[in-house]
Amino acid sequence: MEVMGVEEEVMEVMEVEVSGMDMVTLQGIIGSAMADEQKMLAHLPDWLKNILDIHSSPSEGAVDSQERKTKVDAWMEKVLKPMREGLLALPDGRVKDVVSWVVLKLLPLITEWKWGTTANFIYHSPDEFIPECLRSTENLQLVDAGLFLNSPYPPFLGPRRDVDLIISLDFSLGQSLESLTLARDYAVEVGKPFPVIDDTVLEDVDWPRDLYVFPGGRSAPTIVYMPLFNQRNCRDAAEVKSKMAEYTTVQMPYNQKKIAGMLKIAMDNMKNTKTN
Repeated sequence: MEVMGVEEEVMEVMEVEVSGMDMVTLQGIIGSAMADEQKMLAHLPDWLKNILDIHSSPSEGAVDSQERKTKVDAWMEKVLKPMREGLLALPDGRVKDVVSWVVLKLLPLITEWKWGTTANFIYHSPDEFIPECLRSTENLQLVDAGLFLNSPYPPFLGPRRDVDLIISLDFSLGQSLESLTLARDYAVEVGKPFPVIDDTVLEDVDWPRDLYVFPGGRSAPTIVYMPLFNQRNCRDAAEVKSKMAEYTTVQMPYNQKKIAGMLKIAMDNMKNTKTN
């Protein structure tokens, strides 16, 4: 049997392949690492900041959205028009597809200044347990959660989760202990139980120990924190910095040698902390 030219057997295979992809996963895929304006400002090149006239966030006195749109529209008319015309001269193939996506899809988003926009699948949901702020917006702008907090503490905090122990193997980009203190500050802000973490621990930020244990209590979980590069596998702070640069996630490709090296470091960390 065929349906719209597709054999039934093929359709069944397609259903199996996509059935495991739930809506939450899809929403995450549609999210954007560019949705946080403060983070974007830190990475945008100066020439683009000058075009957009954005050297600070809107709350700090940046130009309003209409003025920004006028500036960007003028720039796009000047620069993108010949680029669109140039696309016609490119031969069909992968290069043309990529360039077309950048010119026709990505760059025009700058005029709207909206990133990670996706339809809100719980819009007008009658479920009273869903916060009103999530049900009242037709579209959402989703940000890569790693830009907010690069270790997933928030979903495991609070009495309803009933979590006694969190083991955090911190291999994330950024300073050691940063995700831990950010999680502490987040917990205070939203009123979630969290173990006491004194700011004196930040004295180790450049050359951390290989293991930290922060005892919880009746409601707060105990946190075992293990940074990837530490005093046991690095001679000093300079070597920690060098290793962080060598194994940074912002590189392509991550070759087999680095994969094997990373696995060995992680395995050694686990073995070493067994005796602590």
